[in-house]
Amino acid sequence: APGPAREQGALTVLHLAGPDFGRGREPDALRREIRSDLVELKDAGAPSPDLLVVTGDLTASGSPRECDQALSFLTGLRSQLDLPPQRVVVVPGNQDVSQAACRGYFHTCEADEIPPQPPYWPKWRHYTRLFRGLYEGLDTVFDSDQPWTLFPVPELHTVVAGFNSSIASSHRPDDQYGFLGRDQATWFAEALRGYEEEGWLRIGALRHPLTGRRRPQDAPGGPGTLRDVDTFTRLAAPRLHFVLHGPSGGPRTTGGEPSHDHLPLPNGALSLYGSAAPAGFELLHVTADGVTRWTGDGGTEPTVFPVSWQGAGRLFTPPGEP
Repeated sequence: APGPAREQGALTVLHLAGPDFGRGREPDALRREIRSDLVELKDAGAPSPDLLVVTGDLTASGSPRECDQALSFLTGLRSQLDLPPQRVVVVPGNQDVSQAACRGYFHTCEADEIPPQPPYWPKWRHYTRLFRGLYEGLDTVFDSDQPWTLFPVPELHTVVAGFNSSIASSHRPDDQYGFLGRDQATWFAEALRGYEEEGWLRIGALRHPLTGRRRPQDAPGGPGTLRDVDTFTRLAAPRLHFVLHGPSGGPRTTGGEPSHDHLPLPNGALSLYGSAAPAGFELLHVTADGVTRWTGDGGTEPTVFPVSWQGAGRLFTPPGEP
């Protein structure tokens, strides 16, 4: 049966934490679970998603088999939600880095007597294949010259900055942290400028949390906060309206609620919405008055976050009005 018409002047985002395929979770089972939760939320009055955002760690180790599982899951979920590929946003996490491929790259460099070049592009070999399969036929970029992605959605007057916080990650234990780098932050600061001038809604998406606050249910071994938050705050954050990030707990974190925090900025604060656990989701309905959030538990009442948006008039202006 056809779904309801999309609400004008609003946007609904399904934010899903990376499912960590490879830890026993099966794509079809997770897809059915999410479908059931969304049906329950729809019966409780929640709108259907206009946009799907998956914040990193799609896999447990970036292996070919895990990436195939992630691609199968994403294409099936996209079809289930009746969304075109350009309405799907994915970003990598440290677990999407193939440590075996990274070791192989370092060994090749050693054999050729050349230094390995950061960010060690071959480490995303299998994630890149997943990415290209998901966006086949589109001009969506993730390559060695630009290992991050801008996702404009013109019909929604919305753009998502898909940050890659696995830039520093490698097979070496000391490299297991979240990092963007000045080049990436600068690139997004400039790329988002035109969308800011046009009054589009501007969303950031990345795996690593931006604040260090931990919750009681967070498991040890989590990713930790982004190491260069100051660079992000200075360059990219002022261009964004809010940020979606993955959970702060470890890969086997369960239960809990999605988090909501703020990143202080010179002229205000940036809202941060974090998922509760791997494969957990939140549904965010963005209107001119703020954000209404439903969690994966259909029995809970939504939470309302009042927001006074600045520079997002294109999304909230009714059709026909200037």
